Amino acid sequence: MKQKTTQTSSSEADDGALTWRSDPKETFSDWTINVFVACIDSGKAKLLLQGPSDVQTAGETPELAAAATYRVHKVVLACGKRRSKLLARHFRKAGEHENSRHTLPLPVAEAFPLALDYIYCKDGPLETNCESAAALHYLGVLFEIQDLCRDCLAFMNQNVSQSNLGEFYRQAKAFGDELLLHSVASQLGQRILDVGMDSHLLREIDPKTWVVAFQSKGAMATREESEHKSKLLCRLKRYHWIDQATIAELTNEGTIPRIHPSVALALAELENKPTFPAKQNDVNAPASGKDKNCVLASASFQSRCAKALAETWKETALFESVTRELLDNRGSAFILEFTFASLQKAQKELDKAHEQTRSAEEALQKKQREMTRCKASLRKNPRRVSPSHRYVGFRIGAGENAFRAPVMEVSNPTNPTQPSQ
Repeated sequence: MKQKTTQTSSSEADDGALTWRSDPKETFSDWTINVFVACIDSGKAKLLLQGPSDVQTAGETPELAAAATYRVHKVVLACGKRRSKLLARHFRKAGEHENSRHTLPLPVAEAFPLALDYIYCKDGPLETNCESAAALHYLGVLFEIQDLCRDCLAFMNQNVSQSNLGEFYRQAKAFGDELLLHSVASQLGQRILDVGMDSHLLREIDPKTWVVAFQSKGAMATREESEHKSKLLCRLKRYHWIDQATIAELTNEGTIPRIHPSVALALAELENKPTFPAKQNDVNAPASGKDKNCVLASASFQSRCAKALAETWKETALFESVTRELLDNRGSAFILEFTFASLQKAQKELDKAHEQTRSAEEALQKKQREMTRCKASLRKNPRRVSPSHRYVGFRIGAGENAFRAPVMEVSNPTNPTQPSQ
């Protein structure tokens, strides 16, 4: 195995604090960590020269392209709040051995020096960015460094956005980091209204992650969020093959309690279609083209679709021919549910209109009673006026119920016989 050695001088690395970057002889290093990188080309392997003191090229091992050697101190890595529980177990079982070997993906191997800096720094802040945070979190999970996992998740939660959420997801998926994947899904759920119908996230993120995103707010989700999730689900089924268990979770009443009327009929096809359609290049689609298990929506979901469609029963009536053709492809249970819900909706609107009419009639009767009292009062107590005033009026009604409504005008004080202008 060809070996290339680089070394950081003590004057460059030693500022008074113990560090893995210092001369291992001067700092009495007592452990060696060998990091191998799998499946990379020789050009990218050069990136590993930036951190470790010794670099090896594993040409004899086909699956390993490069190796980096870090000379560290057991007391630092196995003690303190930022300790690695994995390495601590290695140290206890090592016996005469003074090294450990770890094979990592290239992005994770590149972030390994940052993880060592974090452990040696003890109380210092986490030095990372959006490109390395996922790799550092994976190192925290792999080496069981709890504080590193916590700080990486905190960094992601503070810096995640629509523009980089997909990148966090891809890295978490590539590393198989379930904890980070769940955190990404939760952040997606908190920003569900920001996901547009043409968002690339609908194509990139798998349905199981969308389940976590849809369920992240639970009962705290608003009606707007619930209806938006139903529209996203309608789009999601265009890009992915969704199995029975996943569709059951996606259509659960706790996940999407309300369906948007615009997608209710499209989602209702789950009642009698065994599977979602999938694109030809969908790697998740079964080879046979159909799932062995029938993908059926629950009765509760069908009921919600029918009720949502009934919300627009007036518009449905306007497009009767189109609607009839679409409903012909639905099951009888769905059509019955839709008809019943539409009748209920129409009855509610009729009841509301009747109530408004009754209120208007009561208001009119009240005004008529006030008018009658006013007439009676004027007949019983006619007003007296001074000579300087006169009344003009107009006749209301006919016969014995007629009366003259007076309007007083002030006369000209200088000429009482002449009304004021």
